[in-house]
Amino acid sequence: MKKNNEKKKSKIKYLFFIALALFLYAAAILAVANFSTYFANVYANSFSAKSREILALITHKIPFSVAEIAVLLIIPILLYLIIRIIVKRRKLKTLANTVIGLLSVIMIMIFVFINNYGICYRTTSVEEKFGLDTEKVNAQSVFRAEKLLVSYIDECIDKIDFNEDNFSVMPYDYDILNKNLYKGYSKIFENMPKVLSLKKVMLSEKWTYTHTSGIYVPFTGESNVNTNFPDYISAFTASHEIAHQLGVASEDEANFYAFLACMESGDDYLKYSAAMNMFEYLFDDMDANDMKEIALLTDERVIKEFIAYNKFFEKYDNNKIADVSNAVNDAYLKIQGEADGIKTYSKVSKLFAAYCENYY
Repeated sequence: MKKNNEKKKSKIKYLFFIALALFLYAAAILAVANFSTYFANVYANSFSAKSREILALITHKIPFSVAEIAVLLIIPILLYLIIRIIVKRRKLKTLANTVIGLLSVIMIMIFVFINNYGICYRTTSVEEKFGLDTEKVNAQSVFRAEKLLVSYIDECIDKIDFNEDNFSVMPYDYDILNKNLYKGYSKIFENMPKVLSLKKVMLSEKWTYTHTSGIYVPFTGESNVNTNFPDYISAFTASHEIAHQLGVASEDEANFYAFLACMESGDDYLKYSAAMNMFEYLFDDMDANDMKEIALLTDERVIKEFIAYNKFFEKYDNNKIADVSNAVNDAYLKIQGEADGIKTYSKVSKLFAAYCENYY
């Protein structure tokens, strides 16, 4: 029995030292990336990209979200560990081993996060890559960009089907959605991974109370989508989360790339979805007079879909779960260097307006 305990103790120590080494490595590369964008770019496009690809290759064929199952298992696992500590509270060695084991797991998770995703927050910005100047964006440029989006919607809306609730309908399943988005991103990124891991969340309806339409999980390589939202939001969300999967960390930049990928996909519904979502972001930045003018130019079916969405969301709008979720997400983004927190998502309106000024 003593030999078994010694072996177990030795394994825990071995795990701890491996975890510590990985943690120190992650801390080192993050420190260098904070001082060198060039290093961050090289690392994100090589070691980090390959790691994300390997995880996607592992999870993409699994017919459910591994991340969702892992989250559901966290509570029973924690309860088990607490009970184990209480039952064996007199055995200090057992308690120490449990604490060391948990600490080791946490350090490994920090390594995986920084290596796969955290370092991507330090890469070259979209503004610099595309030569955009968001400081010059004004009401006129936003209005011009919004008119362009109206024209994009007009080009494809007659090819879109709407249901009796006035929601547009995505005409294919998530496998085809994944393929179409891969096609779109292939025209933007030179070195695409072999696969993209796009997953539907089983508890989407419940998840809607958090006001979360999707999330990329760097620990499993999966882009998770809340399918309870209307199709035009879920399709764009899928594109947004895939941007994260490809190493675009900042939320406004992920929205920007999501728009470009949808437009480059050649698919009418993705073009519609991208234009609709970007339309909403820009509309919020317009003054009352510009809003009225844009509304007069907008197809009645678009207005009806926006109204339908507002009715849909009333059920989930005000609740404590959403407040906590938003606070956690806001804190997370600020820790990663996104000073505006959850407001970063809407900053895509300036990116897009600046992009239109340069390229249209």
